[in-house]
Amino acid sequence: MKDLKTLRLTRGITQKQLASKTELTETTINNIETHKTIPQSDVRKRIEIVFAEKIDWLSTCGLKPVREKSWESAEQELRKALLNVSGLEAEQQKSFLLMVNEYLKTLVSLMVEEKQEKEKINISNNENDVKKRRRTNNN
Repeated sequence: MKDLKTLRLTRGITQKQLASKTELTETTINNIETHKTIPQSDVRKRIEIVFAEKIDWLSTCGLKPVREKSWESAEQELRKALLNVSGLEAEQQKSFLLMVNEYLKTLVSLMVEEKQEKEKINISNNENDVKKRRRTNNN
């Protein structure tokens, strides 16, 4: 999934063209891309229909993909974003918090994957150690 601006530019669509296709204003599209506003669910759906593709709304709204960050920087970014939620309208807050919820689910999922990967590496290292000991004992 790509963020809105990346997808729009990849497809060669201007903000003005996207605004026209979605019946939004060019200012609205610009505000979404520059993290000044969080699109409500109906707006997100209209935009996704134009592209016939899911959009990474977390990145679009300023929360970069988790895999590109350390856990500490992801946490700092999330704290910063949450501080800005109080300035939003109620519907925007709701949309934003739903996106944050998805972000947190992704974080937890990645933490579990990371832990499982470390456990696999540890098991593999232990198996290799056992094999080496057996070879040493057989010689």
